Amino acid sequence: MKQFPKKLFYKIGEVCDITQVAPHVIRYWETEFSSLKPSKNAAGQRIYRFKDVDLILEIKKLLYDEGYTIAGANKKIQTEILRKKEEKAPAASSAKISRPETLSAGDFASRSIAELKPMLDQLKGKSDDEVAGLRAELKSILTLLDKK
Repeated sequence: MKQFPKKLFYKIGEVCDITQVAPHVIRYWETEFSSLKPSKNAAGQRIYRFKDVDLILEIKKLLYDEGYTIAGANKKIQTEILRKKEEKAPAASSAKISRPETLSAGDFASRSIAELKPMLDQLKGKSDDEVAGLRAELKSILTLLDKK
């Protein structure tokens, strides 16, 4: 697989640069592959996660390099997804099932800050443009969270 920068979200233009696939092709694949469902930000732009970009690269490989039809590639991807779920299932079934933890707003904020601290430490010495890019990604995340 092609190596690409790991970010929280990618815009369709970035995905096209990484995958070397035209935007209209990616949008078409979204209609054909049920596992390819990017979110949209407040402006209605598609935002892709790392796993979406990885999936697009896999679809491209299956269609262009290995000669699969769209139906065949879709079936192979769905089979692979089911296989991965089954591999995880035995571990999950042996684990004790518990209810999701309910956190107060303060506890949630504290945990969030603790998880973000190592990332924020990496920003020291970064350019203003890099920090602005991260800020834009975080705002997109907040927009998505506000919708839910």
